[in-house]
Amino acid sequence: MIASILTCSMAAAQDFIRHEFSVNTGGGISGFQSRPTLGKDYWKSACTVGLGYHYLFNQQWSIGTGTNLAVYNGNISIKNYNQQQVATNTATDNTFNFLVSSSDYKETQRVMTITIPLMAQYQYPFEEKTAFYAALGFKMGIPVSAKSRSKGAFTTKGYYPNLNITYEDFPDYGLLIISHFQTIKNTSN
Repeated sequence: MIASILTCSMAAAQDFIRHEFSVNTGGGISGFQSRPTLGKDYWKSACTVGLGYHYLFNQQWSIGTGTNLAVYNGNISIKNYNQQQVATNTATDNTFNFLVSSSDYKETQRVMTITIPLMAQYQYPFEEKTAFYAALGFKMGIPVSAKSRSKGAFTTKGYYPNLNITYEDFPDYGLLIISHFQTIKNTSN
């Protein structure tokens, strides 16, 4: 759709001063700001590349759109995690403490999106080739792919206080060590 608009604008343009085309690229540090209830969310690299178009109503005001391909990376880390909650064994009707622990869990995420901005822009020229500008608008993101990879281990145990026994390695009862996480990939078409 944007390519059609750009092509029609170029073909119909009598006055090229009214049309501004641009190629942009950028990068820096970004995060998903997922605010995990456990662990810490770390910012990682982000980059974008795209094409832009602005239609100038006069020398100060314009409206712009375009398309960008953006890649965002993130990381979550959980260190020295221990949790305990009271549970009931439904087979014996006994209560026990369900224990979950992890010494070092890490998860990396990568998301690729196509973004389409729409914004109004004001620019104030200082000299012939220099200007101050401010833009206000919104950007719609279309997910292309998302990937998450986990490393580390979680251990679950069951402690029965009335027997003073801790049960481990009973996978049928959810008492096990989880160390091989499946890589999760989501791809939107």
